[in-house]
Amino acid sequence: MKIVFFSIVSYPYVSDYGYQDNGLAQTAAALGDQVVEISTNYIPNFLKRYISITPEFLEREYTDKYNVKIYRVKYKYPFLGNFLNWRIRAYSGIQEILEKEKPQIIFVHDLQEWSLFYIAEYLRKNPDCVGYADLHCTYVNSCRNFISKYIQHRVFYRYIIRKNIDAFKKVFYLAEDTLTFFETEYAIKLPKEKTELLPIGGIVSPPENRLKVRQHILEELNLPEESLIIVHSGKLEPTKRTKELLEAFRNVPDEVLQLIIVGRIPEYYEKELKTEIEKDERVHFLGWKTAKELQDYLIAADLYAQPGTASSTLNSALCCGCPVMLSPQKSKGEAYRTYLDSDKVFFIDTIEDMTDVLKKIVKEPVLLSQYREYSYEYAHSLLDYRRQIEMIKSYK
Repeated sequence: MKIVFFSIVSYPYVSDYGYQDNGLAQTAAALGDQVVEISTNYIPNFLKRYISITPEFLEREYTDKYNVKIYRVKYKYPFLGNFLNWRIRAYSGIQEILEKEKPQIIFVHDLQEWSLFYIAEYLRKNPDCVGYADLHCTYVNSCRNFISKYIQHRVFYRYIIRKNIDAFKKVFYLAEDTLTFFETEYAIKLPKEKTELLPIGGIVSPPENRLKVRQHILEELNLPEESLIIVHSGKLEPTKRTKELLEAFRNVPDEVLQLIIVGRIPEYYEKELKTEIEKDERVHFLGWKTAKELQDYLIAADLYAQPGTASSTLNSALCCGCPVMLSPQKSKGEAYRTYLDSDKVFFIDTIEDMTDVLKKIVKEPVLLSQYREYSYEYAHSLLDYRRQIEMIKSYK
């Protein structure tokens, strides 16, 4: 089956990254489907620290090492400049690519793009091709000022989506708050049978792999065998609450605890956060890692810590069978409260909560085995990209 994914709205498709775009596309290719990604090579300023520009990335058409065929489309109206074009998202050549590739399924990651007109037109002209979309926007990442809320979303994107949503057979939502945002900001109430939960997933790691991977990580970082490894990751802005996690970690000075931090620190925050990191020799700051490298740290870990804003790495951790400690944020956290068993996950809010969890796992490490079993169960039932791709194809 040929599946065309559109990764245009949030960020360009980058082959070695660990986002949902990568997971679904690469899993479908591994299962034997013909997979095409239509994306762009424009990188917004706030992402330039996180995306490496390679010669391949600049090519207009190529197939990557995961057997995903990638097209990089250009702005249709370049004279408007990057600021407007990145918000309008009208791209040239989309109809021609679709006519050339003739997919059976089109999957659009988020809907806020003028190019939705071109995609919907193709779907209406080709009823044998089924269209799906998913929803990513929440009030955490969108509608954060007057222009964004009342001009971009409630006028411009609302017009685009209301004109084209009928061309799509099903709309998936990452969590309840993404569906709430969609229905509120675009004044659309979809029939229940047209929507379905499809959270950001992951590649479920076989439990038997853990001992080998863990041993490798212990040797790499020269850690004791009995270590309880905690992993924390992401774009390490203040909202990730890394400083608060470090304070809680220092509150439990047991040598068995080891904290691995993976990610990049914004320049304005780097000196402040690194000062906190250097206060404790049990803390290992490793910088930015590839998705595969991060997965290995999660497989080896005894606990994944997400005390601040939500990250897709949480779901990757669950897919690695890693117990998790997270904060119930207003966005996505509420969904975690809904879908995760609070008896098998460490929900925390304050520094004192985090400190209590760390003391608890030092005193009762057997708890981690129970929580690990739950993480695997949850991942297999809802997060496994293989299951998600098979589900998407089944609706065809």
